[in-house]
Amino acid sequence: MKSIEKMVSVTAMFCETGIMITSIKKAEDGLMEKVIGGLLLRANELTGLVLGKELTAKDGEFFLGAASLDVLSGSEELTVFASLQLALTPLLKERVLIVDELGRLDKKRLVVFLTAIGCLIEQKIIAQFIGAIPGGEVNVEGLEINNI
Repeated sequence: MKSIEKMVSVTAMFCETGIMITSIKKAEDGLMEKVIGGLLLRANELTGLVLGKELTAKDGEFFLGAASLDVLSGSEELTVFASLQLALTPLLKERVLIVDELGRLDKKRLVVFLTAIGCLIEQKIIAQFIGAIPGGEVNVEGLEINNI
């Protein structure tokens, strides 16, 4: 009889531990949603405009739409990187977005990207944008671009 009581006690303790773990997981998920949700909201201001897709996060990993970041094209990677950098800029006193390798974007997407950056500057989300494009000048109608 004692062994059955012991089993019941161990089973009850296991169930309580499982409930506690579930509660901790829910609290952790809620906290991550608050932290990551704000980051994604800001990042998607650029990814939505340029790529027509939004960044999401699940189980500590980022996705573009349903795609893992491991399978993105070069232009998608660049846009996601710039978007995440943008998401962190409000935390900085000088909101400067710096992006290298803009040559990874084809001409059409580059124009869309730079136009979106122009909108973000007009909205005072960022103060300045510095981008590196190998091999020449870029002109986008309606944007003042200083080619160096």
